[in-house]
Amino acid sequence: GRMWENDPTVGWWRSQTINHINKINQKHQHEKVDPQQRISRDQYIEELHRSVVCTSPFGKGEICYRDFEAFITGSVLVKPSMDHILTFPDLYIKNSTYIAHQWDFNEFQQQIREILARPKSYEKVTLNAQKRLSDLLTKNDSFINQLEGLLQ
Repeated sequence: GRMWENDPTVGWWRSQTINHINKINQKHQHEKVDPQQRISRDQYIEELHRSVVCTSPFGKGEICYRDFEAFITGSVLVKPSMDHILTFPDLYIKNSTYIAHQWDFNEFQQQIREILARPKSYEKVTLNAQKRLSDLLTKNDSFINQLEGLLQ
């Protein structure tokens, strides 16, 4: 078993995501992925570079490494809506840097199918995310200013 299967909150988000991906797989055999297949870290990054979409369910918190890996590799990040939290820097801008799905997964499958059917129309999302992340890492005055403001 996996560690997350013993955590009811993490387990719910992950199992819902896997169930919906499996339903997409049943209808679209040519886009089939195995959301539970174990692969090495290098294989994972290589696959993410080739992937159109990266789903990122909540874990112990809302934000996880996978989000940044999706931003860096240019995969469209699809995750539950982050509207309930403020982050600094604000990397989570709905339909601009990531695609938000409803917490009840109502439109999740349709959103994934839409992205897979028209990946070119979602390139702007990945470019926006990459630019925001790049700006954060290279133009860090705003981060320093924010930190100084909090410390004062």
